[in-house]
Amino acid sequence: MNRYATMLKDQWTQADPEMVASLEDPETYFSQLGEQAAEQVADLSLNLAGPDKPGEEYLEKVGRLNMARRQAEEIVLAELQPPSYLDADEPEEPEDFENRSPEEQEAWIREAYKDNPEEMEVQLRMLRDMHRYLEVMAPPASDVEEMDEDEMGEDELL
Repeated sequence: MNRYATMLKDQWTQADPEMVASLEDPETYFSQLGEQAAEQVADLSLNLAGPDKPGEEYLEKVGRLNMARRQAEEIVLAELQPPSYLDADEPEEPEDFENRSPEEQEAWIREAYKDNPEEMEVQLRMLRDMHRYLEVMAPPASDVEEMDEDEMGEDELL
């Protein structure tokens, strides 16, 4: 069992011991979940780290790669919380949440979680990580502007 499996098993056991007890083979389940987490962290870390920077010193690169790994771990592990934890009474996001600006999203989170500052910080951190991830994954604006209509799919033209 890798370290992600151990972390997830501990979190799940604390959050929902009955659910963990109901698993047919918890060791295998969490071992597989840990392997899945490790693969996702590795893939996301590479994307978040981006290419080497010209003139980047060794320690700068190590710092960049470590930060990318930590961000990837936070994102991936947040997605692998126990179902009972994810189903907890949380404010329902508005339907247009993803279409709002980052500032509007942050304002909504601050208002929705004002009675739970700890959870507010978690949600804000996840929002910021998501926006960083989207920035890394999105093509540069200049690439999008250079595309002509023939290169765009039907969805992009609508």
